[in-house]
Amino acid sequence: MCLARADAARVQGLSVEVGTRRPLAVSAPGIAILLALDAKEAERVLAANMVLIRRYDVLRARSVERALRRSRRAGLGLNLGDIVPGLWSFGVPVFDGHGHPFAALGATGHAENYSTERIPEIAKLLRTEARRLEEECAALIPLIAS
Repeated sequence: MCLARADAARVQGLSVEVGTRRPLAVSAPGIAILLALDAKEAERVLAANMVLIRRYDVLRARSVERALRRSRRAGLGLNLGDIVPGLWSFGVPVFDGHGHPFAALGATGHAENYSTERIPEIAKLLRTEARRLEEECAALIPLIAS
């Protein structure tokens, strides 16, 4: 589920608003969470996701599989126009204090605004923000528990 969204500029073709629910496998942030799960849980979630995706669109299932393969190689959620042609999306997991992914940060924009050479830079920026968010969440846990 999308919990928050910050737009520098409106991205045409992007249909994710706060509250939108989608299978994890159809977004780069969702794929980032899948990659961070333990293998058995990731396999179970992905299988359930693919049943839903194939039920509605076999071509989309192939696109999701392509994005998953690329993401595994890259070590982050990475969609280079696979899911929505012309839109690139990047995602990294956000971990709780026990090392379990509970959220993800992502960035999406038109392909012409990115290049494959920028992927490491974008990944680094997202990971830095994810670590900052993890630290902020960890600081809140004692407050919530009391």
